[in-house]
Amino acid sequence: MRDPPGTAWPDGEGGVEANPPGAIVEDVAALPWPAYDLVEMEAYFSQLHTHLSPQQAHARYAPVFTSRGCPYRCIYCHSIFGKKWRARSPESVVGEMKTLVERFGIKEFEIIDDAFNLDRRRVLEICDLIEKEGLEVSLAFPNGLRTDVLDDEVIHALRRAGVAR
Repeated sequence: MRDPPGTAWPDGEGGVEANPPGAIVEDVAALPWPAYDLVEMEAYFSQLHTHLSPQQAHARYAPVFTSRGCPYRCIYCHSIFGKKWRARSPESVVGEMKTLVERFGIKEFEIIDDAFNLDRRRVLEICDLIEKEGLEVSLAFPNGLRTDVLDDEVIHALRRAGVAR
């Protein structure tokens, strides 16, 4: 067995060996932010001129996880983070965004959650904090924004916070 859990490698005979997946992280609030200081951010931005996703409008962009998991059972889903939804606090999410804006001039965040808007109150708090902090950023959702649980108030809050900016 090779480390870490969840990895796969060629077995040398044309097949593949794989480790079992790692344990699901229950307390996502306990996870540290990514070690952005270990990434050559300017080199990262210089490679983004091709725009990795159709939503991405700015080269100074960063992906952000605000939650992990999704309780729905869509047949097409990868289910990497499990079926139990676990979320970071609005303060932690917007704190990370603010840090990235101030340190690296980020203009756009791609929210890469499986199900960002499962907790309506949390979404509204995140949007309110983005506005209160004066973060003039764009927000993109390549996946993980469930339209079946959106309402007008949440849609307007998302727009004010930077969706489609």
